[in-house]
Amino acid sequence: MSSKPICSIVLALFLAVTGLAQSAAKQPKAVVAQKAFNVGEIQKGKLAQHTYVIKNEGSADLEIKNVAPT
Repeated sequence: MSSKPICSIVLALFLAVTGLAQSAAKQPKAVVAQKAFNVGEIQKGKLAQHTYVIKNEGSADLEIKNVAPT
């Protein structure tokens, strides 16, 4: 067996693995320190408000497309 096909296969595998590692490295990562907040009882007509801090610790832009209360 010639070493040329084996070298080509090894090179192709190396490029595939390094390409996957690079694409995986460029991902957003949302980190929320406080995951829940209980506003308690609220009187009818009163406003409840709380601010969550969301930090992107990834290497790509973080897009927040939808937020809803639970």
